[in-house]
Parts: sequence; structure tokens; C-alpha cells
Amino acid sequence: MNVKLILKPLLLAGLLVAASAQAAVTVKFVKSEGFADIGRWSGRPDETLKLIEGHLVAQASKFVSGSQDLVIEVTDINLAGEEEPVGRRMDNLRVMRQVTIPTMDLTYKLSEGGKVVKEGKSHVADMSYMERFNRYSPGDQLRFEKRMLDNWFKDEFGKTVTAAR
Repeated sequence: MNVKLILKPLLLAGLLVAASAQAAVTVKFVKSEGFADIGRWSGRPDETLKLIEGHLVAQASKFVSGSQDLVIEVTDINLAGEEEPVGRRMDNLRVMRQVTIPTMDLTYKLSEGGKVVKEGKSHVADMSYMERFNRYSPGDQLRFEKRMLDNWFKDEFGKTVTAAR
């Protein structure tokens, strides 16, 4: 008996089950051109929004079950620090200070089987972003925002969210 012939269908079936068990997460940026900070930062707002979207999706997959759908609408972003001109060429440098905290405004709707399980509006902020340990690399341009979102997901979705009955 050829073991490869038996294992191949089992492997494919396992991959299909794993793919179907993944939660559907949708991230929308509402009127991003008016965000407090994103358009000015490093001249690459689309790239920054894609990085934030990727992080939101990755975090959601840790807390939302495969049978649930999560829609997140981001309505404002203010990144940690402020850009300040430096040098003769007046290049912008992002300067971090205690008072220039990262913030994000968003709404979310978590549903399962067509029923809304949980929804809300949040003003996410990290007032002590410079004082706490950050597991993200100092070279990660969004390390403070990522930690802030990690904490928000843990606080908002850390407890198992089950469908409304």
C-alpha cells in the first residue's frame, strides 16, 4: 500500500478545514486623508495603513474564532511622537515625547451566524507608551502602535466571545 496516496488526501482535507476555520476580518479606513497623523508621516500613508491593517488582522486571528466575522472601521490615527524638521535640509525626524501618545479611533462589529455578538466604539490610547516594555524591535516603525493595539485586543476580546442567544 502506498502511504503517499493515503496521506495526500488527508493533508488536503486538513488544509481545507484549517482554511475554513479562519475568522473573516475586514479592516476599513474611513476618510484616511483626514487622519490626524498618517498622511504626513514618512510620505508613505498607504504603506503605513497596510502595515496597520496587517497587524489588526493578525491580532484579530488570535482572539476571534473561525465561525465569527469581525469588521473594524478605523476613523482616526495619531501615531506616537511628532515629526519635526532637522538639519540644513529640514528633513523630518519623528521625535518621541511623553505627551505625544499614539491614539486610534475605531468602531467594530463582531458577528457569528449573522447575529451581532459584540460591537462598540473605542478611542484606543497608550498614555505611558515610553515607560513600558515593548516586545517589538526598536527598528519597527509602528512598535508603539502595535503594542497599543495588542493591549486593546486583549482587553476587548480576551474573554471568549460567544454568539448571542
